[in-house]
Amino acid sequence: MKKWGILLIKVVILDFDGVIVESVEIKTQAFKDLFINYPNYLDEIMNYHIKNNAISRYVKFKYIYENILKKKYSKEVESKLGREFSNLVFKKVVNCPFVSGVTDFLNNFYKKIPLYIISATPQAEINKIIMARSLGKYFKGIFGSPPGNKIDFIKNILEYENVKPGEALYIGDMIKDYKIAQKTGLNFIARKNVENFDNLDVRQYSNFTDISNWLKNKITNQCIK
Repeated sequence: MKKWGILLIKVVILDFDGVIVESVEIKTQAFKDLFINYPNYLDEIMNYHIKNNAISRYVKFKYIYENILKKKYSKEVESKLGREFSNLVFKKVVNCPFVSGVTDFLNNFYKKIPLYIISATPQAEINKIIMARSLGKYFKGIFGSPPGNKIDFIKNILEYENVKPGEALYIGDMIKDYKIAQKTGLNFIARKNVENFDNLDVRQYSNFTDISNWLKNKITNQCIK
């Protein structure tokens, strides 16, 4: 286990799917439903999706069409796939359970430290989900992809908050999230979910009660700007 030493966290950045709500399997099933008419390619499509959970669905659509299905990809195809995917997942994500302990975490920390969401979900859709689940008051910023990506979002948050990477914590549930934290220099906690972090030097918890207990002694008493 990594030796954290004396650590002062000034900003917490959270992924959404699998971190705030239990929606990872919803998105996986939606990809399967979306490409169910390509049974000869479905295993390859699903393997690609699962290995790239932290990137925009539109990046995945383009890759699947051009590199797996060997079909022409256009704005019309992109729009159609986007609409169909949103129709498959929106209501289910709005109604799925919260990750255990996350509502207490949000209520305990949102007035003590800036909280941000960064997500591979499209901006308009993540905004609608946050509104439908009445979560808006907890977050200083909510970033969806496109237009940017998670590395861009993190850089923008650090600049806005005027904090160093070592003063920020990123909570994610995918190996890709861990790699993003490494690239940007952020501290990282894994929410134990579908991916296995056991072979990595990563602090990991299955619920937010344990994350809260760890974090409460590592934040400032600063007020939100």
